Amino acid sequence: MPENEKNKQEQAEKKPLKLPEKTKKRIDAALEYELGLHCDFEDTRKQLEAAFEEEENAYIEKLKNSQKALETMDKLYNDSMQGNAVYNGEYHNEPEKKNDARNALIFAKGCVDIQSLLVNDAVQYGALGLKRMALGAGRKRPNDKTAEDLKKQVAEKQAHEAKSLVKQLLALIPLVVGIICIVLYAYFRNNPWPLLSPMLSPALMRFTEGMIRFFYGSGLAVGLIIAIVGSIIASFALYRTNAKLKSAVNAYVQASPVLDEMNERDAELQKFYDEQSAKAKEHSDFYFDTLNNNIIGKLIKGYYLAPFPAEFTGASDLEAGAQLLDSSRAENLKEVYDILERRHAENARMQAEAQHRAKIENISMEQLRSQQNAEAYAKQQAEYAKKQADYAKQQAAAADAQAKNLAKIAEESEKQTDYARQQADIAASMQSDIDYMRRNNP
Repeated sequence: MPENEKNKQEQAEKKPLKLPEKTKKRIDAALEYELGLHCDFEDTRKQLEAAFEEEENAYIEKLKNSQKALETMDKLYNDSMQGNAVYNGEYHNEPEKKNDARNALIFAKGCVDIQSLLVNDAVQYGALGLKRMALGAGRKRPNDKTAEDLKKQVAEKQAHEAKSLVKQLLALIPLVVGIICIVLYAYFRNNPWPLLSPMLSPALMRFTEGMIRFFYGSGLAVGLIIAIVGSIIASFALYRTNAKLKSAVNAYVQASPVLDEMNERDAELQKFYDEQSAKAKEHSDFYFDTLNNNIIGKLIKGYYLAPFPAEFTGASDLEAGAQLLDSSRAENLKEVYDILERRHAENARMQAEAQHRAKIENISMEQLRSQQNAEAYAKQQAEYAKKQADYAKQQAAAADAQAKNLAKIAEESEKQTDYARQQADIAASMQSDIDYMRRNNP
């Protein structure tokens, strides 16, 4: 075969099967339905819009709370801390300025409480942002793994439905022709030679006689060959056709215009999400920068809590310090710090002891579990040894019974031997008598 003709034949075999428009429309409808259910762009957009709206409302609310907290602290400071020796830098642990120290501690405690509320607001606002980002990252896409599995399922189903029933039945033609040949062969072999009508033309007469002779002589072999070889060839051709059909359906599923439409809708939704996310990030950055750097960083920690050591700026310590001054257990801040330091040390010691006790208890529990495991293992070994002893007793009893049986067999054998010896002696005696009688009676 020339090289050009060979290449044309290979290209014809590789050329994909062209699908009818009806099949393409059915595939498009199936893809649109399955991917539409999977992605659900409308419902996803509604969820994202609701999440962005919730985050935006929280941003406005938390920002108002921050502004209100700032105004509250400014008012408290202006009303009660003006002229306070602690905040003016004039306090040096003088007993007569005890009231200023107590008021400063109470004010600082209020600032810490406000700071806790602001931090709680920030956590809630941040949680809404994380929820919105998780919703955006977890939404279903037209090209994710589940969508690819759906495309494969659609391709398999549509390829099966696109198979023509007529083409499937055509594979039976060689089998039917072979059966007809075999039937004609059996008919002509089992019936007399048919008489042909003299009205037939000579050509038709010769053709008819030739067909009769053909079926009479070779009908069986030809019928078998057509039925077997033809069915194999037809099945192979049908397999190739179905394979091309499946390949064509798979190729169309991957190139369907429905996918472009789905990708466009997905891109629009992604664009909406990106635009809203950029806006939400801008608000989030402004809120956290205002809260952390300005309100908490510069104002509360940088000014309102600055007069006190950092290790004693917790709400419980500030409240305890004010109570110590109010109850006269301390007369100045230095005494307050000494008492709080001893309390911290005592708490640290108690925590260390509690951790040590927990560690000892854990060790004891481990030892107890080890002991229980050892006891359980010893019990298992004892049960196993008991079973072995019982088995040894059974073996000994069986051996004793076998020995007794052997002794009985030996005794019976000895009796049989004595009986055989007696029979031999009787036979010898009888033979001796017979020999004597022969000698005396010639």
